Amino acid sequence: TLNPVFTLQVGYGLNISKSSQQSVKQTDGLTSYEQGLSIEWTQRNIEFLAVIHPDPDLGYYFHGGLDLVRVETRVTLYEGVEYQDYWGDLASEISAQQEADTVDGIGFIIGGGFEFPSESEKTVVFVAAQYSTAKTDGAFFGTEDFKVKVGGISLMAGVKWYLFNKGDEEVATP
Repeated sequence: TLNPVFTLQVGYGLNISKSSQQSVKQTDGLTSYEQGLSIEWTQRNIEFLAVIHPDPDLGYYFHGGLDLVRVETRVTLYEGVEYQDYWGDLASEISAQQEADTVDGIGFIIGGGFEFPSESEKTVVFVAAQYSTAKTDGAFFGTEDFKVKVGGISLMAGVKWYLFNKGDEEVATP
């Protein structure tokens, strides 16, 4: 907190990983073939924000700043065949390939929120909403000009921790 109206804030976002799996299976007599794909998409971000409290006594605020995003994707491709060999025994052959790649994105953030009064002078409970314009730009798994909007609308609730007491200011005494 620089003063009761203006604060600099750094945040780290832990988004829930997304995953999906697809597979195809074909059976022809005593032979069964399966091929599949498993993908996990993980996104993290660091935010550098300037926060303005127009009226520190009312608890609402507006913020804006920079959003740095990192996206990591892990892909597993697999295929296998199960068949009956010449002697009538069940046999199988399986192969799998795993790949991972990361791509970074950058964008701007604008938003606002409300801080609820607290007994502590170093922490405060808050709710907020914001919009990020972040998008990736680069090669992802060798795909040139990979552009994906990784920003969007975020709804947040949590606890802010202040390095110094929130709203520290000297009071002149007569």
